Amino acid sequence: MLSKSYSREAIDRMNICYISTFPPEMCGIATYTRYLADALLDLDEGISLTVLTKRGGGGEEHSERLTIIPCFSAGDYKDILPSLKGLRPQRPHLIHIQHEFGIFPAEENFLSFLKAVKAHGYSPIITLHTVYTRDTATTAGFDVDIEEYNCQIGNLVDCEIVHLDKPLRSVLLRMGIPKEKIETIPHGTELLELLGSSQAKKRLGLPKGRLILSFGFIKKSKNQLSLIEALPLIVKDVPDAYLFIAGYSRIMDPNDISYIGLCKERARELGMEDRVVFSDEFIAEQDVHIVFSAADCCCCLDNEESRSGSGALHLALGSGKPIIASRIPKFEEELMRHVSDEILHLPNNIQGIAKTIVRIFKDERFANQIAKSIRQYALGTSWKETAKKHLTLYKRFL
Repeated sequence: MLSKSYSREAIDRMNICYISTFPPEMCGIATYTRYLADALLDLDEGISLTVLTKRGGGGEEHSERLTIIPCFSAGDYKDILPSLKGLRPQRPHLIHIQHEFGIFPAEENFLSFLKAVKAHGYSPIITLHTVYTRDTATTAGFDVDIEEYNCQIGNLVDCEIVHLDKPLRSVLLRMGIPKEKIETIPHGTELLELLGSSQAKKRLGLPKGRLILSFGFIKKSKNQLSLIEALPLIVKDVPDAYLFIAGYSRIMDPNDISYIGLCKERARELGMEDRVVFSDEFIAEQDVHIVFSAADCCCCLDNEESRSGSGALHLALGSGKPIIASRIPKFEEELMRHVSDEILHLPNNIQGIAKTIVRIFKDERFANQIAKSIRQYALGTSWKETAKKHLTLYKRFL
């Protein structure tokens, strides 16, 4: 809880400290934290933010209400608390960790770091962007009992935020995390300001026609290959359809590069080489709205077993364009409840994927109703609304 040394004036000028990746690092958590930070700063002029971020991204920055300090790396957190001490007299009222296992590996020293944060008088809040179970942890290569590890984190923090109820909150409850410690706040949605479709396609050098968009990092778990294999079936009914795979390998992983080569080879084998366009580069943030402006249908066909929210899905929601997605935990809850069960398919159901994309292109009433539901849900999960929910939660711990 709030130290007695904090005055009422200090509370009115709340200083929140995020421990997270942050742009310019190419990372979904970095982008998430940036959107949330911007929304909070817009929401309340009394808020100031400090982001303690990973080394190797950008440099140190200081402005009136936002301070960025690179001070840790995965597994090495010894400089975080000294960095916090150096912020006095702007000592943070709250510490909020944006957790992903690639940033904070499942190791004893992360638990030791949480203990040290508590020992220094803070009430740490943590957002668990991905939750692994004993069944799903085998593919992630953990050396710990992941459910026991999750419980240890739950014992050391004052609040855990998750983005989804049944895929995440319910699993944590089953593991034994007290319900009063878990808060569900949906992933935020950037409401994209779109260009005309023809204008966007021209700016990107894309051909005219119906554009199927796969946006984000290219890797096997993102399953772009299923879209490529569905394309010949789609073209039979929609002759001007083509596929834009917008993104690349995040860290130039050899496995990702090999998968990209496999996707290109499969497009050639299917005679779709001229129909599948690869950006072959990371999409800069300032170009994201142009990419989605060009899209006529957005696809999220991941086939991964982990339980998490999806930044790529929420960017697609923010475009207001029709979406199809995999029938897996990270997409089902939001899309079944707020959009339609009809846009969900098993990740390798090639015929079903093709059939629904064709319907989106040819059944105007269906496509318009899907787009209407998407726009409504996007408004309800806008970053402004997400920031309000975070601010309400933060005030409980002051």
